[in-house]
Amino acid sequence: MGLSLGEYSALVAAGSLSFEDGLRLVADRSRYMAAAGHETPGKMAAVLTDQQTIVQELCDKIDGVYIANYNTLNQLVVGGTPEAVKQLKQALKDHKIRVVPLKVAVSSHTPLMASASEKLGQRLETVAFTAPKWPVWSNTTGQPFAVEHLAATLVDQLVAPTHFYDDFRGLTAAGADQFVEIGPGHVLSGFAKQIAPAAKRYQINDMTTLNAVRSELGW
Repeated sequence: MGLSLGEYSALVAAGSLSFEDGLRLVADRSRYMAAAGHETPGKMAAVLTDQQTIVQELCDKIDGVYIANYNTLNQLVVGGTPEAVKQLKQALKDHKIRVVPLKVAVSSHTPLMASASEKLGQRLETVAFTAPKWPVWSNTTGQPFAVEHLAATLVDQLVAPTHFYDDFRGLTAAGADQFVEIGPGHVLSGFAKQIAPAAKRYQINDMTTLNAVRSELGW
């Protein structure tokens, strides 16, 4: 699995998408998103609370703001127009709910990415996907990708919220008990610790950590 952009890495690793096609796709996807952000500027913020029903109710009342990421039971990310996000932040503070602004240039996984989603859909018509060699869990559906719906699901991913929590719970329910995060930082490992504290977690961000993990896991 991967979070947002990381889904493309996961699909390449599973052989569903070639490395070359994956590189070209993520480059084009980023351009589509940048253009959409220029057309319709957006903001995003992390909301640190287990009162997620309150967050959803407030988003429903404020036009132009949406839940973009369901990361854990204690963290959501919201996104939308700058004014709508500002209104939501104030409303959440009135409920004594902590909000942390994110330094991003676009409002990902919200309807503000509609034009990018449309362009990506047209672009994916030129890409051939094959069935993954092993299950790759979709952020959008919370289920493993089905090859016949793979392109459509990636298109939806740009305008629909991600569900890291549901994906991770799905993996643990399927029997996974060791998780390797590949890439800079420890954000996803932190989410994993919250969701499944007993699971073993490993992090790879350079050759030194890669070799250490390979040695420990016997790869």
